[in-house]
Amino acid sequence: MKGLSGDAAFLKLLQIDPHIKCVLSSGVTPDEELLTTLEKHGCRFIEKPFNINQLSNVLESVIRG
Repeated sequence: MKGLSGDAAFLKLLQIDPHIKCVLSSGVTPDEELLTTLEKHGCRFIEKPFNINQLSNVLESVIRG
């Protein structure tokens, strides 16, 4: 979403669909509040840099719930 940070976009998406499945990625670890919110909604965070196996594992865990 143009003009929003990743965490702000995630929170907006939750308002639209509380059951959204997503993975956020950044080179900076988010604060504990955002990590808790992600986990509460079945979403995940992966810190850059990551390899294809790490990404695959995170995506699989989100898809499977």
